[in-house]
Amino acid sequence: MRKNTGLIVFCIFLIIGCLAGFGYLATHDIFKTKETVMLTKSSETTLPPSESSKEETSAEVEQSTSETKDANEQLKAMGQIEAEMVDNTVEITFPAELMGDITQQQLDEAVAKDEGFISGTINEDGSVTYVMTGEKYLEAMNSMQQGIDESLQKTLDDPNCPHITSISHNETYSEYTVMCSSDDLNLTESMLALQLYMTSGMYFRFLPEHPDNVYVTYINETTGKTIYQSNAQELKQRLSQ
Repeated sequence: MRKNTGLIVFCIFLIIGCLAGFGYLATHDIFKTKETVMLTKSSETTLPPSESSKEETSAEVEQSTSETKDANEQLKAMGQIEAEMVDNTVEITFPAELMGDITQQQLDEAVAKDEGFISGTINEDGSVTYVMTGEKYLEAMNSMQQGIDESLQKTLDDPNCPHITSISHNETYSEYTVMCSSDDLNLTESMLALQLYMTSGMYFRFLPEHPDNVYVTYINETTGKTIYQSNAQELKQRLSQ
């Protein structure tokens, strides 16, 4: 089945944004950096009585671990997306698995209709390379950043995360600080780190250069003590065992 390729790149961008950034690299003139972002609760939330009294069983933990492995496999199944900066343009190559059955004519028509795209080329292995202006790429990445931050805000306002009071991230989305009102976190709150790993992992795929790890630190906002720290590479090693 052939896919309609008009704006197909941005469809993928928006999907990733909903699943949930980017610190624009200082060495690249077309990128702009932004300050560290802190997101806080929109309002006070409390855990529903039925949930607060619910015990977290080993079966729930096992299910969460299984879901994490599935998500990791899905990320691998997306294939390798490659982004490269050439002068003031950006080339992004999507694997054949993501692009489906398309023709060069379809790509040419789509590129001609969308201002900011320069070309689209089907490679010998079926992958597709788009060339766009730096401004167009910047627009897409800004949209993705906004989607990630909106997703984090929804997590903060989720009644199932009553103990998480704020989430901060650095400009590259490689370091997160989760402030908590208690050391006693529920399963949903503890599993937030996995969501952050997946979000940044997908986001990194669209960067010409990117960090090699994602770090998450939970801190008790009252005592200032670290509840625990984790990083994506350690999780990857555990899942591969």
